[in-house]
Amino acid sequence: MRRLPGEYDDRAQAQSAAGGDVAVNMLIAPLRSMIFGDKAFYVRESAADDPRRVLGQGIWVFAQDKDGHIEQTVYLFKQPRRWMGVADDPDMLLSLLPGDVLPLDSCTLLWSKSATGFEAARKPQQHCRPGPKAAGALVDQSLALRGDKLEITAQQVGTDGQLRAGTASLYRFERHGSSADADDKLKAAQQSLE
Repeated sequence: MRRLPGEYDDRAQAQSAAGGDVAVNMLIAPLRSMIFGDKAFYVRESAADDPRRVLGQGIWVFAQDKDGHIEQTVYLFKQPRRWMGVADDPDMLLSLLPGDVLPLDSCTLLWSKSATGFEAARKPQQHCRPGPKAAGALVDQSLALRGDKLEITAQQVGTDGQLRAGTASLYRFERHGSSADADDKLKAAQQSLE
């Protein structure tokens, strides 16, 4: 929980790509919410050259299962445009209700400590079924956090609500702001409104 928050980007990967991929910034910031508790993060992906161009956003919620394992559930906003300004105005999330988000059905990730950091993968024998409301979204299939590097393997959701075969992509992000920076960014925006 302490190592994950921060501001990341995949500029190095985008620059080395043959097709000149668009670089992506990823903000992972602690979320204070009565709905999700204190083990939740707001996650926003935006174009690195234009932070107003939001590519995706959601909420990552962590909990311990009965065996003591750390599980991550991903929630998407049902009305993504309504929540576009959350990074600049965290008070928007004070009005968040359970009906405003959609959990990705059976897409829970199980985190474990590895020799080099932390890794997350689908729970064994779990078939991820995001549902038609998640059409077009990228769903995380695995994550690895090693120091300031975050690797995410994601797969696209088709219009039928199922993961599309052959669409898995690997994203290599590097943190450029500390976890404290991400928290401070949200706090500063909140204080400027008070």
